[in-house]
Amino acid sequence: MQSLVEDSTPLAIVRDLFRSYDRPYWVAGGWAVDLFARRVRRPHSDVDIAILYRDVDYLADTFSDPRPVLANPATGERREWTPDEQLKPGPYGFVIPDDSHPCPITIMLTASDGDEWVYHRGTGNVRRPHSLMTLTTERGLPFVGPEVALLYKSPMLRSKDWQDFDDIHEMLDDERRGWLIDNLAARRPDHPWLPRLRRVVERGRNNRVTGPAASSFLQPAQTNGHWPTSTGDGTAEVPPAASNADDAGQEAAAMQARGDQILARFDTNVAHAFRVPFAWSNEVWLAEEVVVRVGKLRRNALSREVNLARHLPAGVGYPAVLGYGLIDGHEWMASARLPGGNLHEAWPGLESAVRKDALADLWSRLQVLHTTDIALARSAGCTSTRYYDLDATRAHTDLAELVERGALEVTIGDRLAELLSEAFQAMSLVPLALNHTDASPGNAVLTPIGQAIPIDLESACIGPTDLDLENLFRYLHFMADEATANHLAMLAADLLNRPGAEARMCGYAILRDLWALRRWFRQTRNTTDLTTCAPLQRLHSHATSTSWLHAIF
Repeated sequence: MQSLVEDSTPLAIVRDLFRSYDRPYWVAGGWAVDLFARRVRRPHSDVDIAILYRDVDYLADTFSDPRPVLANPATGERREWTPDEQLKPGPYGFVIPDDSHPCPITIMLTASDGDEWVYHRGTGNVRRPHSLMTLTTERGLPFVGPEVALLYKSPMLRSKDWQDFDDIHEMLDDERRGWLIDNLAARRPDHPWLPRLRRVVERGRNNRVTGPAASSFLQPAQTNGHWPTSTGDGTAEVPPAASNADDAGQEAAAMQARGDQILARFDTNVAHAFRVPFAWSNEVWLAEEVVVRVGKLRRNALSREVNLARHLPAGVGYPAVLGYGLIDGHEWMASARLPGGNLHEAWPGLESAVRKDALADLWSRLQVLHTTDIALARSAGCTSTRYYDLDATRAHTDLAELVERGALEVTIGDRLAELLSEAFQAMSLVPLALNHTDASPGNAVLTPIGQAIPIDLESACIGPTDLDLENLFRYLHFMADEATANHLAMLAADLLNRPGAEARMCGYAILRDLWALRRWFRQTRNTTDLTTCAPLQRLHSHATSTSWLHAIF
């Protein structure tokens, strides 16, 4: 999937722009994190490129028309640059004028000493050999290693810096994580990232796994209650943590062996199959004509998806199921691979008109999904979903527990309870339908002819007919794509103009954020500090009528 990130318009521009720059350079910042994570995780306002300070004269020779301008990222100040001006690494960078390149590109000067990169803050003691800090994509695009990208971000701690840290800090190998810990601790021993990095070391594992927090004033009891392990559909929500690095490595090898065995059943060249990194509930392999998914948990919902597939209307475009079974107690399923790639991976590089067309096609297919026979969907097991607890009693109980445990103020909890009551009343005003419940470009394939086909229906559930709109609008908000959100509002005007639509959407959003909060508490985090808990922040915004939802109505 890294090639999909590399093919996005901003990085394609960088590759073309630096084709004649015969000196070291690196993609840095948030895009470097995306390349490491092999997916575009969030919107970006620009592309950061790092070059060596000692090569500034070569930069002037290479980019003479138009000449880059000097910019101070802290103040936004820009001014002309003449090559004979004396500069030093940080705080200034160069900006390629926006009218010559549609994607803003910021070129940062980095210090070096021989073959070592030198951090420009401090006394020059923080160093990293170029050979260790440099990673490259399959096609040779260089980018800074995640440990260096996070060190650059560590002093600022903006929301996007927290997101970048959250997304990759458990993916670092031991050497990179150790280097980051040592250099963060030397500069700021109380840095909030250090406890979480050290917990990963203590767990002795390199892959992202989640489990109950070891100690937390909000940790629920393990023996009863709704919070510990239930997702609402009878399955455990997160995989059990491996006890040590050896266990994690053995399980990773065992899972790969399972995938290889299943792929071999379909006469697939196992060596050419691509294992999707960092998939959540399932491990996924993409072969030329087959997609194989293996449940990470010994109890999963793939059987529900397999049973449902036979009842879906043809207009959904869902791929043919080729096989299903159990291997070592894990569910697996194989389906025909659709031509194209993941719509979310392609999204940042798509023109606005193409995004709107893709979203329109996805929504039209979801509307066809909504016409699935309800009785047949129920017989397939589509009676609940982890993302939205549509049982009013349980939802109110969850909310009351949050208030009781001190995670929410009483006034905020009372307001959320009122909003949930209004939402459940309004749900009776629209008919029921089969919903995807996790509909977004991330769960859709964009084909070469512009189709956007929904996939991954393991959480499909009977619910109000407008339920799928909530996550689509949520996705577009987080991608800062107001134009496509407005287009979706136009496409779904019939549903959004029905009585109680605003109350329902608010209720759906609260329910999904309650699910996200349950998941957040299960992950290994410093849960005594709730200031970085995005689901809690969103619940506050719903209660105070300041959330992203209000732009829709």
